[in-house]
Amino acid sequence: HIAIIGGSYAGLAAAKELSTPPPAALPYDYAIVAAGSYYPPPMKLSADTMEEGVRDLAQVRAAIQRAKRILIVGGGPSGVEAASEIKHYHPEKEVTLFHNSEQLVDGLSFSRKVHRHIERSLCDMGVELRTKESVLLTETQRLRGFIEETSVYTTNLGASIETDLLLVCAGNVRYNTKLIEKLAANTLEEVINAKGEIHVLPTLQLVPYPHIFAIGDCSDASPLKLATAALDQARVCARNIMRLI
Repeated sequence: HIAIIGGSYAGLAAAKELSTPPPAALPYDYAIVAAGSYYPPPMKLSADTMEEGVRDLAQVRAAIQRAKRILIVGGGPSGVEAASEIKHYHPEKEVTLFHNSEQLVDGLSFSRKVHRHIERSLCDMGVELRTKESVLLTETQRLRGFIEETSVYTTNLGASIETDLLLVCAGNVRYNTKLIEKLAANTLEEVINAKGEIHVLPTLQLVPYPHIFAIGDCSDASPLKLATAALDQARVCARNIMRLI
């Protein structure tokens, strides 16, 4: 039996109760926290409905079509994908990709041959790669993530670059752990790690609360914040709960 309850939550109690506004409570035996993470748009949209998401993506597409010079900050999977797709559909545009490490997608354990292929493919498409260099952005700019205005940005090496459109693809800004932070106020160091992720055991359970599980981006179950990893964790989590029932 599955019940889909709309709205938001106010808190999760260790006494197996989920608080929801207006003041109400949902009893539970086991809870799975899959609250995800916050990326600056448009890499992850804040839309609540499909219609809103389509509208927001249409606005992004229109901004890309208007821009002549596009600056992408972050050479992880999202940044590489954005740069290659924009250049594929708009080969006439100037696309510059900045990454603060020597190697693109360095967070993934690919062979050096794969990394070279990624870099060579981007260069062949005409993407300008600026590795071991980062763009200096304010916290506000990072959180906006998508800025359509002609601006000049400065890099950590003192260089200046003018662009019409800025896309921030520099990874997670924050993990959505507020629900757990309220629950574990007295055991926060056991529950939230130094990166701000929910710390879980190999079984995906929280150390102080074996009846609570965490999966996906918000947990430290995997360094790969990908949908495929979250789906694998969901299967493991479901099997573990079935064994506990």
